[in-house]
Amino acid sequence: MRTRATIALLLLSALAVCVGVWGSLQAEEAGAERPLGKNLLLSERWADKFHTGDWSRDGDVILCDSKNNKDKRNCYQNWVRLNQDAPRPIVVTAWSKAENVARGYSLMLDFVCKGEPNASHGIWVPFPTGTHGWVRRRIVVIAGAPIVQANPHLWFEHQPSGKVWYKDIEVHEVNSKETLADLDGITEESLRNYNRYTTEDVVCVGLVGGEPEVIANVMVKHFRLPKEQVLALFKVPPSRNLYYSESNVAAACWAADQGKGELQQLYDRKRTMSFNDFVQNELNLDDVQTNALKEKTKTVLQDLKTAKINKILSIIEELKEKYR
Repeated sequence: MRTRATIALLLLSALAVCVGVWGSLQAEEAGAERPLGKNLLLSERWADKFHTGDWSRDGDVILCDSKNNKDKRNCYQNWVRLNQDAPRPIVVTAWSKAENVARGYSLMLDFVCKGEPNASHGIWVPFPTGTHGWVRRRIVVIAGAPIVQANPHLWFEHQPSGKVWYKDIEVHEVNSKETLADLDGITEESLRNYNRYTTEDVVCVGLVGGEPEVIANVMVKHFRLPKEQVLALFKVPPSRNLYYSESNVAAACWAADQGKGELQQLYDRKRTMSFNDFVQNELNLDDVQTNALKEKTKTVLQDLKTAKINKILSIIEELKEKYR
């Protein structure tokens, strides 16, 4: 009798666990209200993206050993379904330590905004190289549009030597007065002076879902172009990432200045080119024209940076008013 009772209790416990997990997944899929500041990352969703077999886990600590093979691409990935009904910032945090790492490695996040078919945005922040103890990296995503899904990635690719460890990886929303603390210290000065390669624990802030509108306003300011035409230029094809590189803006500057209509074709051709390669190989400009384009591009990029900073700060102020 005691054995049967024990078995029954075990079965009931297992059923309760299954129901709890299923209920959590259903709530997540439905975008249900979550506890404030809760880590939304589920450990069972971690996966070896390229199936190299170089990743392992010991409790909450994740290890990647390069095995001195620089040809390998190593990435450990996860995903979080957010299904936001309104734009809310998300915060991603990870700690890492390293041993004899020759090249940079990073915490990276890509995500899907409402109305998009797949991930078309990405933000990454590197960890130090060499050998070091535990250091933290943070990414704050300021959402200009509701975020449907966020995908954290731990990158350790093409490494000729070394090992890295990750722990305390978290993803949560800024959705309350208490979680507003994650936005403390984000100022115009911190955004303007941010250095991705700093060794300090400085938050990396990105704007998602509001970039096309921001860049369209800047481009309309500089060129006599309809806003719809500029938005069409920076509309992201389903399989593409959204890059505002120097050569990207240079292409738009040159095409707009020349009154060209094939902006999207220019954009597609120079996606992987450096600024100099684009100018020399695609535009065939002389030195005077090249210098003029560089100056124009520099001005537009400065205005774009200012516009993005202002957009980020205005969203943060709106959130503070909402949750105050």
